[in-house]
Amino acid sequence: MNIMAELQDVLAEEQNILLTGNYAKLEALADRKTKLAEMLAAEELQLPIDSYEKLVQKAQHNEALLASARRGIQAAISQLKEFSNGEHQSTYSKDGDRRPLAPSVSVTQRL
Repeated sequence: MNIMAELQDVLAEEQNILLTGNYAKLEALADRKTKLAEMLAAEELQLPIDSYEKLVQKAQHNEALLASARRGIQAAISQLKEFSNGEHQSTYSKDGDRRPLAPSVSVTQRL
């Protein structure tokens, strides 16, 4: 298998990992991707520009997926911090009024 094909496979695998949320596999894959990219650069292959453009598009798509995953994780952490600080969770009624989801009870009060 040539380097371009391997790199495309790695990017496809990375996309699958990002879509399924199995983030533990990303570190090993990043090392493999870096090595392949370095090998590709060292070979200075004279490939059609559209081959490189496809790789760039896949990499940019994965970058956007990773950014979305990061924002989701940060939002979840924020929500957990609010909950653990005793801040009550709320939602909106059909009339647009903010309503608590449950009576405001801290975790220590329940124990």
